[in-house]
Amino acid sequence: MIYVFLNDYFSNEQKLTVVKATIALTFFGIAGFFGQLVGGFFGQSMYNYNKKNQVHLMWISTLLSIPPMLFLLNCKQAGSTLFYLMSFLCGFLVSITGPNVRSILQNVTTPRYVLLLIIIINFIIITILSSL
Repeated sequence: MIYVFLNDYFSNEQKLTVVKATIALTFFGIAGFFGQLVGGFFGQSMYNYNKKNQVHLMWISTLLSIPPMLFLLNCKQAGSTLFYLMSFLCGFLVSITGPNVRSILQNVTTPRYVLLLIIIINFIIITILSSL
């Protein structure tokens, strides 16, 4: 959902060409891939050390992703090198939480209800984001 929104926002509101907006989202997506890998690795390491630390990783990475996202949404130099770097940083930080949410759900729920909870959470997220 964020890819569709940001591409339109960058091209319509910030007057980037579609190609430049797509390049920014490509950086965002590539960084998201690495963010999920790093998030899964560090989340597991933190969980092995102390189960509560995995949750701290999630809220800290989500909190740290707010300034880069605000920069992207309010940037006056859209298309600059800093703009693309912030796109990469934001994609990385936003994606750290994803693999950890699923593992926490699996740890606190019986196997019978894990899939049901994942479906419900995805439905709620999609419903909320599509209504914005």
